[in-house]
Amino acid sequence: MVTQAAKRMQKTIEEAYLDLLEKESFRAVTVTQIAQAALINRQTFYHHYQDKYDLTDRMTAAVFIRVRELIDVRLAQLKRGESVDDFFSFLNSSATQRFLTPALRRRVTALYTIQYDQLSLSQRIHDYVAANLQDLLAPGPPS
Repeated sequence: MVTQAAKRMQKTIEEAYLDLLEKESFRAVTVTQIAQAALINRQTFYHHYQDKYDLTDRMTAAVFIRVRELIDVRLAQLKRGESVDDFFSFLNSSATQRFLTPALRRRVTALYTIQYDQLSLSQRIHDYVAANLQDLLAPGPPS
């Protein structure tokens, strides 16, 4: 079980990481920089995360859950007959912007640009939408 103190430390590390990603590329950011920005030592960082990839993966997984919730709402509306154009229009609408709080928007913006494997946020979102749209657009069983 993760303690409240551990959760606070993880949040501190994540916020420091996001601050760095707003200034530098993923490749340029180091664990030493993250630790310094979080005002902790490297060992404290390694107590919570294996490396910056582990930190990124965990943050990406958490953000993807929130984004997937939004997509699921829209996919349910598609199943009820809305057009695919309506689906994509909604993803850019003010309703979506309200769902994406400033803190979540900051995380999405930072993580969306990181591309190092199939677990990247943009790849996860793409794969999820593509798989669900294929199911929705596939012809039904023959009548």
